[in-house]
Amino acid sequence: MATVCIDGNASMANPIGRERYRRCLIWGCSPPRWREDVTKHPEVNLAVFNKDRLLYKNLKMLPDVPFDYTGFERLDYRTVTIFLKVDDPFTKRLLHELLNDVAFKLLQIEDSEKIERLYSELKEVSNYRLTFMRSISHELKTPLNVIQGNLQLAKLGVYGDVSHLSELLEEIESAVKRATQLINNLLDLSRIETEGFYVKVEPVRFEMFKQIMKEYELLAQQKGLHFDFHFQGEEPFSGDFRIISTILSNLLSNAVKYTGCGEIKGFLQVRGDRIIIEVSDTGSGIPLELQEKIFEPFVSGESGGSGLGLAIVKKFVDLLKGKITFISNVGEGTTFHIEIPRVYRPSHYENKEHVNVLLIEPDESTRRLLRKIVSDYTVVEALTGQEGYLKALEHSPDLVITGLRLPDIGGDELLYRLRGEEALNRSKLVLYVGGKIEKTDTYLMGLEIDIGELASRLKILLGDKLLLVYDDDEKVKIHLEQVKSFIKALLDREIMAKGLEMVDERDFLLYDTFVLLVQGDPEIIATFMRRIRKMFYSNMAIAIVFVLTGGELKWQG
Repeated sequence: MATVCIDGNASMANPIGRERYRRCLIWGCSPPRWREDVTKHPEVNLAVFNKDRLLYKNLKMLPDVPFDYTGFERLDYRTVTIFLKVDDPFTKRLLHELLNDVAFKLLQIEDSEKIERLYSELKEVSNYRLTFMRSISHELKTPLNVIQGNLQLAKLGVYGDVSHLSELLEEIESAVKRATQLINNLLDLSRIETEGFYVKVEPVRFEMFKQIMKEYELLAQQKGLHFDFHFQGEEPFSGDFRIISTILSNLLSNAVKYTGCGEIKGFLQVRGDRIIIEVSDTGSGIPLELQEKIFEPFVSGESGGSGLGLAIVKKFVDLLKGKITFISNVGEGTTFHIEIPRVYRPSHYENKEHVNVLLIEPDESTRRLLRKIVSDYTVVEALTGQEGYLKALEHSPDLVITGLRLPDIGGDELLYRLRGEEALNRSKLVLYVGGKIEKTDTYLMGLEIDIGELASRLKILLGDKLLLVYDDDEKVKIHLEQVKSFIKALLDREIMAKGLEMVDERDFLLYDTFVLLVQGDPEIIATFMRRIRKMFYSNMAIAIVFVLTGGELKWQG
């Protein structure tokens, strides 16, 4: 056995011994008796304060206030102060090391608490700001609606002949429109920042922007500016008309506002997988010192502007997973260029291995949860609607699961398109939101339901379970086990049994295989088969009917 030597000052020559000694000090035990002449535990006096508040002292006799620790060694760590008195040099050195670690941890805790408090305060201020913006915007809309309504009545002659005020009324109406746009920007900003803005994907045609173009062309002409904006590419195209029109409106509004002479031109182009928007002006330009901040709320390149237009544009472009760039020179003008991803049917794809499940979800935590639920099946994943569209065609999955909010398209719109694909007519579609099922073979499901129930429903959708529907009659019920055994041997699937009167529309959306056990009543069979045909728009349902006639059990496919 190796011998560990300790000198008269209790210092240790062996690192293993030092570590064991250190552990004893940490846990408050006596150090090991390495030699018979070393039995005395070093006397340690220790107290820890955070500012003037006592956090710890190892002896009751030690003072409770820092001012009474005369003759103690003082160690300062920002707001943490440690008072230490120990005669043994090795113990002192070891405690210095430990106390450094302890103080560092205490400071980390303190910093963490400060950061948490600060974050909470900032979140409270931000919520207050957003609530204020939303409330004041709604309040301002009411008087503006009254003004707008009275302007329209005046133009219709309700208040008599006002033709001599036509120019004044036009100016008032123009001001009301600008104020309405500002209020809408405030509301949009608050909705986006609170994740309350939902991207709606719908067929969009160029003519839908006709009124917006007419308004800004008129404003430009009133300032003597040449206006040229055109549309090109295929239509209709899928997009959120409100978002795109808001982007156009804010860009054109800024261009007209900050251009004194010259021209305003631009285009909206639908090309391949992109929607491209560009607006150019020959205005005052954006000063260099403001160019890095121009997309921040309430930052304006010119005095008098609200500074919300470009902030809203940037928020919407980010929401659509697009990108925005600009080139600006003071005194020469500015050009804004935007590219927004577009969901379209992939024209080229290769047939890859068949999979059971396709998960289309941008959020990693949600994908991880769904992955665990369907871990017994083959799975592919997609983060966007466009990627999901491509992978659905490539893999022909048995089940497609997506949420309502995808970065480039609504989940409901995507599933509607997938349902139109002949190659996917046997795929089942799940949109994981709660809600009423209305004339669709898309199954709506909430993630808030019990995980076990969710897993069971997905297992049914994947075809691993069938529904045995039976007539609630004692003569029929006695044959249930016989039918189960027969079906189990025939199809080898898990069987769920349910009374005929308890079957609802959700069952027809979940199951694709039904076994009907009834007495020999043709009307019951015909009614049940009509319900199946009503719910299934493609040839996905299988029905096996067992009929009890004269005490004998017969079946037909």
